[in-house]
Amino acid sequence: MIRYDKENLILIGISYKTAPVDNREKFSFSKETISNALNDIKRIHGVSECVILSTCNRTELYIFADRSSDEVSESIYEYILNTSGMKKDFLRLSTGAVLYEIPIRIKFSLSYLIIFSCPGKI
Repeated sequence: MIRYDKENLILIGISYKTAPVDNREKFSFSKETISNALNDIKRIHGVSECVILSTCNRTELYIFADRSSDEVSESIYEYILNTSGMKKDFLRLSTGAVLYEIPIRIKFSLSYLIIFSCPGKI
């Protein structure tokens, strides 16, 4: 049985904060490609589970590793760089408990490119 430890949680992604749109397009998934990508990632040694979030402003891989997050992260980087042709500089890596807040920030629009309000509307 796999023991899920917060230190084995990995996020590797790209967003409007880290890269221009032409680079975000290199590392994105369509309805047609996401299933194959998910299967490829789950076959990487050390990846226990994976969720892919892919929108026009971000692509993020949330991964639970069953071994050292450093080793798994390097394998994921290699996969991304080989399949997308982009530079590692545009990707961001986060590990551990800090990742639990990211989906909440996305859900409540705290981490979107454009936030607007309509004057006179509440």
